[in-house]
Amino acid sequence: MLDMMLVLLAAGLHEKARQVRAIYANMEDVKAIFCRHMNYQRPNMPNIIDDIDARILDQIQSDGRITNQELADRVGLSPSPCLRRVRHLESAGVISGYVALVDPGTIGLEVTAFVRVRLKEQGDRHLAMFEGAVVHLPEVMECYLMTGESDYQLRVVVGSLEEFETFLRHKLTPIEAVAEVTSSFALRPVVYKTALPVRARRTGER
Repeated sequence: MLDMMLVLLAAGLHEKARQVRAIYANMEDVKAIFCRHMNYQRPNMPNIIDDIDARILDQIQSDGRITNQELADRVGLSPSPCLRRVRHLESAGVISGYVALVDPGTIGLEVTAFVRVRLKEQGDRHLAMFEGAVVHLPEVMECYLMTGESDYQLRVVVGSLEEFETFLRHKLTPIEAVAEVTSSFALRPVVYKTALPVRARRTGER
């Protein structure tokens, strides 16, 4: 960056040099946010799992209630080594848990909203204030710290527009750190997956 700025300044392009400096400063801000909020080491997947593990993960993600015998048959192992591999994936944190997936429409949760939130400030205090509050809102299914114009994006599930208004007015916007909220509503799902593309990623790395 320094070499580029010296060239621009030498050419009298002071405004251009200022813009370049601002771009790099913004990149450093993004890097700092990631360092603060991703302050843990994820395992390097290719060093932890092999192709058999990837097949095991594909099967378990498709059917979490599969028996060890069925799983072993599908991935081409005998039951004992198959179970050892599953236990290793669990202890390594690759498999973080087993859950039942509930169809939201069958229990009256038919409205999905994507909510973008901008904070009053982007300092640690406001970030912690917002995150500490939003984790306790049961309507929030996902929340991501974002780059771009918004600080966070949420996926919210409720039963009706009236319930969403109540959520917005009485739960989300009263959070002290929130400056602005914009919402969009999903008309229908086109792609919805819970299974990660483990084998596809390994194939792409070869």
